[in-house]
Amino acid sequence: MTGESAEDESMISHLIHKLSPPRLLLSQLPTFRSCCVHESARNGVRMQQWNQMSNFEEKELHSFVEIYNRRARPPRLVFFGEQHHQPQVLHAQMQALHDLVRAFRALESPKSEPQARGPRISMVIEHFSLLDQALLDGFVAGDLQVAELAEMYGEESQEGFDMSHYIPLLVLAQELGVRVVGGFPPRQWAKLAFKDGLDAVKDAERTRMSYDTSNHAAPAFTRWDLVTNISLAHRSYIKSLMRPNQPVIFPALPPDVQEPQSEAKNYTARYPTELLCEPGPQSKGFETAQALKDAFFAHTITSQLINSASGCGDGIVFAICGLGHSEYGMGAVERTMELLRERYRPSDDTIEPFLIASKPDDGSFWTADVTDQVAEEDSQIAWAEDAWDRKLADAVVLYKWRDEGN
Repeated sequence: MTGESAEDESMISHLIHKLSPPRLLLSQLPTFRSCCVHESARNGVRMQQWNQMSNFEEKELHSFVEIYNRRARPPRLVFFGEQHHQPQVLHAQMQALHDLVRAFRALESPKSEPQARGPRISMVIEHFSLLDQALLDGFVAGDLQVAELAEMYGEESQEGFDMSHYIPLLVLAQELGVRVVGGFPPRQWAKLAFKDGLDAVKDAERTRMSYDTSNHAAPAFTRWDLVTNISLAHRSYIKSLMRPNQPVIFPALPPDVQEPQSEAKNYTARYPTELLCEPGPQSKGFETAQALKDAFFAHTITSQLINSASGCGDGIVFAICGLGHSEYGMGAVERTMELLRERYRPSDDTIEPFLIASKPDDGSFWTADVTDQVAEEDSQIAWAEDAWDRKLADAVVLYKWRDEGN
């Protein structure tokens, strides 16, 4: 396989094979609808622990290669939703990236010209903003050493992640020849959206584009409707992040719509989400700040997937963000898909997102006692146009939670 000997000799790639295999679940994953409940039927939901699912051990897989090989071709767009700063999650991210790169390199023709060989792979991450791209490019090019990158990140970046945790992942990407791209807007921009509204953010984006564009991984952002248009499903999900100990409540139906009857105070009928009225644009507040991050992340991902000159989707993206921006295909995922529908002219295939979520194995999720709302089939992909019917992810990485500092 092209480049295999070089990978095997590198320190981080060698370490990959010594990491404990990931614990992966692909079946009986909840849909967003199955985690929601009618306001009057809160007693119709229960908490389900991941490690208490039926036939739990039998459902586990231990290799991302197994997952990637279940498709005709490896996925060209992978979202890995993380819990920040968890060691076992980092290990799984390294394994997933390593296996994805190897899967695509295995498809290369050995007769290809060296300059034409190899997929264009990018790792787009939350932990660096669009303004931090020069740091990442300098590190991947070998102009910055690990210590220099960590020091300059602490001094120059607004993002505030513990870079000592993520250095192994960045070194692995460097060794594999993967471009690392900062995908989020600066945190200060999200604060502006929350407090002052989008006009202040638009000014900041114009300032960004007035700088030297040689370090820009993403072109000018113009799709502000991706920020202001926030669906009811996404709003419901965002609210649930603020109250994890409560189930997600379906939005109220319009006054002129008759609700299905509940039985014995348990709302067992399928909630008619198709009758909900979507809200108008919103340009300020917490939900807008979240959508701003999602929209810019989607914008950056799309710019790495698609050749802007030809419209051909010749890129491969491994995207890493907090769970709140990708699970159930919400946030950045649905916005990426909207951009792809507009910009991508497929030649022989379509780009579908492959979603990986990370969950502590002793954690729980809400599930309603409603039939036909849990995705049973392994072959069912997570992505669906109807947000309420999307699966949590295509695969769930289970890990042992470790408190920061321990």
